[in-house]
Amino acid sequence: MIRIIDDTHFELVRYSLTRKGNFTGGWLFGLPADLKGTAEQKAHDKRKYKGWEGIPALEDLVLQESQGEIPERRLEHLASSDRGVIMLRRIWQMSPPAGIQKA
Repeated sequence: MIRIIDDTHFELVRYSLTRKGNFTGGWLFGLPADLKGTAEQKAHDKRKYKGWEGIPALEDLVLQESQGEIPERRLEHLASSDRGVIMLRRIWQMSPPAGIQKA
């Protein structure tokens, strides 16, 4: 379960059931600092976790933790290829149908 706190923080709650005797170790939160990536690090790659490819669970964790803040939308330079993004944002900004209150 994920609980959104604000634009840069969330809380992840994970629940596991284990039987006596089949749990072998402790819990790990995030990635160990000394863990190396599975792919070669590129010179331009300045992310916290670098070069993770081919291990879906780790790829997901790396993407979630390395996204950073939601950028200021007014500073974007949208191109013609972003037409779908522009259309969706316009739909979100439209007034709701009669009888429905805008949040």
